[in-house]
Amino acid sequence: MEYSLDGMIGIRHPLGMHSKKLSVSNLYVNIDEDDILKSQEILSSAGLGTNIITSESIVASNYLLNSDEKEIGSLIIDIGAGSTDYCYSRKGKPVLIGSCQ
Repeated sequence: MEYSLDGMIGIRHPLGMHSKKLSVSNLYVNIDEDDILKSQEILSSAGLGTNIITSESIVASNYLLNSDEKEIGSLIIDIGAGSTDYCYSRKGKPVLIGSCQ
């Protein structure tokens, strides 16, 4: 999540700052509800549960990149047998994710 105060972008922690206008930038991930339910059923049948559901490309980015690499801007591309997933991180957070089949 990134904030903007009076048009000044790139603010990560606005607590205690003053402005007339506060804007928030978020990354939304859309996942088909049926896919989520199927995944939860499979995990449940194996005796496992879920705490969080996230994109595989975000997980790969968090595992493979250090904080400096995510800060300056990095692209992770995962070329698999059925799909190619990607995650572009900048200023310490993912800003673009996707999948191509």
